[in-house]
Amino acid sequence: MIEVLFAAAVASMLFYVVYATFFSSVKQFSTNQTNLEAVSITQTVLDIIQNSASRQLVSKEVEESFLLPDGKQSTLSLFVSESSEKGVYKGIKHTFSIKPSPDNEYFYLVENGKTHPNLTLAALQFEVLRVESISTTQKLFFLEICVTGATPKKKGSAERKEFTLKGLVALTAQTEFINNQHWNPNPFVYKHF
Repeated sequence: MIEVLFAAAVASMLFYVVYATFFSSVKQFSTNQTNLEAVSITQTVLDIIQNSASRQLVSKEVEESFLLPDGKQSTLSLFVSESSEKGVYKGIKHTFSIKPSPDNEYFYLVENGKTHPNLTLAALQFEVLRVESISTTQKLFFLEICVTGATPKKKGSAERKEFTLKGLVALTAQTEFINNQHWNPNPFVYKHF
């Protein structure tokens, strides 16, 4: 009888250890998935905005460009170089902003009036940075994009993860077109704006 009780005690201890290890692994996997989702959302939003901002048409003086007022803003509007069906390049207005979710727990990315319900954010900020150039007397201009992606709370879980990335896009490269009408920032010749 004592041997049976001892065997049952050892078996229950082993079962508890296996159960605790399994439960801990499942919880860690869920946490990792939530973290990865927040990172993925943030990187996707940053890539979308940087792709447009890197093709922005900037006038010689950024203040004359359709961009941003001074300070941090949650909305960005700019003219982006895009090709028409005839292969003619022109500036198309792109606007990025955020829209609150129905429960006001996070925001959705809005691109040109289209809401992206899968791209949930805690914050989105834009700021133009002006830096003195080392080689010339002209100022260099950069667009700083700060994106904080957020995962919505899942049913039965109070856990919500956030992840922040910052990106810089140089805004002075396109100004070369003003100085040299034949300057080619990509393999295609700009014909018309």
